[in-house]
Amino acid sequence: MKKGKKLVVVAAVLAVALLGGWGLVSRSLSAPAQTAENQPLWSYQTGDYVRPVTISSDGSYIVARSGYTVYLFSRTSSTPLWSYTAGSNVLSVAISSDGSYIAAGGEKGIYLFSRTSSTPLWSYQTGDWVPSVAISSDGSYLSACSSDEVHLFSRTDNTPLWSYETRSRVVTNSVAISSDGSYIAARDVIGNVYLFSRTSSTPLWSYRTDGWYGSVAISSDGSYIAGDVDNKVYLFSRADNTSLWSYQTGDYVSSVAISSDGSYIAVGSYDNEVYLFSKADNTPLWSYQTGDWVYSVAISSNGSYIATWSDKVYLFSRTSSTPLWSYAVGGSVAISSDGSYIAAGGEKGIYLFENKSARGSAIPYALAIAVAVISGAALALLVRKRRAGRKSGAGSKMDR
Repeated sequence: MKKGKKLVVVAAVLAVALLGGWGLVSRSLSAPAQTAENQPLWSYQTGDYVRPVTISSDGSYIVARSGYTVYLFSRTSSTPLWSYTAGSNVLSVAISSDGSYIAAGGEKGIYLFSRTSSTPLWSYQTGDWVPSVAISSDGSYLSACSSDEVHLFSRTDNTPLWSYETRSRVVTNSVAISSDGSYIAARDVIGNVYLFSRTSSTPLWSYRTDGWYGSVAISSDGSYIAGDVDNKVYLFSRADNTSLWSYQTGDYVSSVAISSDGSYIAVGSYDNEVYLFSKADNTPLWSYQTGDWVYSVAISSNGSYIATWSDKVYLFSRTSSTPLWSYAVGGSVAISSDGSYIAAGGEKGIYLFENKSARGSAIPYALAIAVAVISGAALALLVRKRRAGRKSGAGSKMDR
């Protein structure tokens, strides 16, 4: 075999080896151990009920609440990076996109942590329950609700940027914040949905629903707001308080989640159904009967994967109502931005799962470039050798 052809063959073998090697390396890096599709990568027993649980965008960090304690985990280990025990029950937790900052709400206060320490950066005493907290992607802004108030904080200190007293005079039970912290959505106990700008405590708009308890979710840029109340789901545009559509389920709606761009909305209901909607209209893309109340739903950023907890933890693809898998544990679910990792809280433990269908086919950009460069270089050398050979042959003929 000529040297040029040998070089191309070597390059091809090297490219295949690199790609095949990546398959092995990626599987070893993405999970602490090889597991069956629906088996946890790891679990951790707290000894108390775990709800809620949340996960950073890339799935690297998991935060959970159990009793009086907040736990922070790395994806790679079931040993907590740290834990913090408050003086009373912890009710809510949230984590920034990169996992750098963690917010928690308790029976009487709000806490902000750095990933590096279990000592709060600051705390704020509300004097009443804090059932919901939300934090912007970079951790710069934190929103929380307590009693009949909505609060907005900067990361830098515990003095609220503003506070707003809702019409309920009783409880505001849900808040959500856009990725950059520009917009805050809230839901009070008597059915009012509110949208705020970061710059003012005066609502941009509010909407009065016909029911009581419910929750809210907001798209990353704040363009769309999903809310639920009793057995109805609503979708709003940021522009005004006219609902784009509503849908009535067979029983109370327990949880709502929205994709990053607002294109897809996942809903869980006590009618034992999981629903997936498009923002286009109120006809479900699909629904799935679990056989028990659906307590919690979560959706990946692009809406490709939906996780839910009912009698089990279920994982769905956007394209089908048939679960990809299920696992008999749960209490709360959260999903990473690309759907690769699912965190779940159970009666006495925390569980982390990997969605291999979201990770198996991806090849890193840098590796693809490296393969292209090696193959291109080999081809260029072959062409150069051939040209040199032709010139040499032409010179010999002239000499004759």
